[in-house]
Amino acid sequence: MLLVGSAAAPQQPLEWQARPAAAAVALPAELVSPPFSQPELVIGGLRIRLQPSTRAAVVTDTDGGVRLEVLFGRAVVVADDPAARLGITAAGLVGRVRAGLEAPLGIEVVLDREPGSDPAAGAATRRARLVSAGGIAWEQTAEDGGPVQQPLGGFDPQGRVPAGAVAEWSSVTPDVVVMTPATAVPGWLAGRIDVEAADRQAALGLASRLPAAGAAQAALRQLAADPRGEQRVLAAATLALLGDYDEAVRQLSAESQGRELYAGQWAKLESLTVPLALARGANAAARFAKACAEQAPPGTADAVTRLARGFTPADLAAGADAWLVDALDDPHLVVRRYAFQRLTELTNPTAVDRLRYRPDGRPDQRRDGVEWWRRQQQDGRLRGTPPAPP
Repeated sequence: MLLVGSAAAPQQPLEWQARPAAAAVALPAELVSPPFSQPELVIGGLRIRLQPSTRAAVVTDTDGGVRLEVLFGRAVVVADDPAARLGITAAGLVGRVRAGLEAPLGIEVVLDREPGSDPAAGAATRRARLVSAGGIAWEQTAEDGGPVQQPLGGFDPQGRVPAGAVAEWSSVTPDVVVMTPATAVPGWLAGRIDVEAADRQAALGLASRLPAAGAAQAALRQLAADPRGEQRVLAAATLALLGDYDEAVRQLSAESQGRELYAGQWAKLESLTVPLALARGANAAARFAKACAEQAPPGTADAVTRLARGFTPADLAAGADAWLVDALDDPHLVVRRYAFQRLTELTNPTAVDRLRYRPDGRPDQRRDGVEWWRRQQQDGRLRGTPPAPP
């Protein structure tokens, strides 16, 4: 299943529609691949397969060629026509593949953010990689396909990316590309993804229930009320890829019997939505915070937002460790689950110690677990290392 976005007019919000396999897509086009899906687009002699949870765009260069921009996620491109050319924009990796697309080429863009950092301050790190199965000839260009003004360092003088090599760019060192041999061909480059049976069924259900010529957002919101937790998770996670976080926060916050997610479903939805929302930039982070204010249980928006962002070592040393333990006794399940997740990330407890506390247990069942975590905090085991003095 492929979601295609278009705007009725410039500066207007995108409207998203589902497209079945092999459907025609007019350029330019905004594209989203839902979780657990691998839709394929055929255009200009190229087959472009988007990996799960990927957002991309396909546009036309000034010379009429096809250009694929990967905003986040992964794509695999293979040419059926040996003469096909492809422009690529992947964060700071911008250029054109002049030859070598007969073998799969992988494009990956990852957004990373340090726990506790302010998402509104643009603190996320962007990384982009080209992974060539057969080797490509690469030409650096501007984003419209024209001549580049300041070429990146690190590429072969002839523009070759050898077979099995990885060309990696990072916003930490934005003027240079690092070329390294791949230790192994990534499974996703060959189209292999690990999907649980329940998630695969949910993806099939999503594809069958989204209208081919209608507003996908409205249908996704209806699916987010499905009795099946896997379907609700997938619908909310797909809406989050479109920049709509209301359903994700609503599902993460659900605590009434029959509506709350199982622990594994909750962790899956959180991992599919929140880290990316906070790493995409200030606008996405603001929309997520607004969703918390409107959809989280009353009085919990600040706590949920704080827990979602995570904590720096300085935060923990200044008392956030004690606050996290106190949050294990919060009346609301979403706060308890988030606090427990953050504590286990900090300490990586043994399986036995992890079972000492259950966020969804009754207060009397949680009591001993909370006290165990409080002892860990009082012994200093939850403290981060404070920054060195200037």
